[in-house]
Amino acid sequence: NVCCDYYKKKKHRNKQFGTLPRQEITQTNAFLQQEEYQEKELKIAAVNYAIDTTLTEEQRKVVRLELEGFSISEIAEKRNKKYSAITSLKNRAINTLRNSILNT
Repeated sequence: NVCCDYYKKKKHRNKQFGTLPRQEITQTNAFLQQEEYQEKELKIAAVNYAIDTTLTEEQRKVVRLELEGFSISEIAEKRNKKYSAITSLKNRAINTLRNSILNT
């Protein structure tokens, strides 16, 4: 929305030219992409911090393994636990993380 508003204002101001200069559009897009990238990095850092500080060791291990791409069955086999135990750990971890991040 910010980008669209910016373009609309510029287009309105530059009616005699018809469109925005390509270089200006490219610079604006690059700036917005960098801003979005930095915002994503902050969110990832917040999630990693929440994982490290709010979860139990078992929950942390399950979440990290799942983030690495392991299935619930593979995690259960690796951790020598039942499938249902891993699902419970994962669900508790997700609820804890959700509460932790939303209350921050």
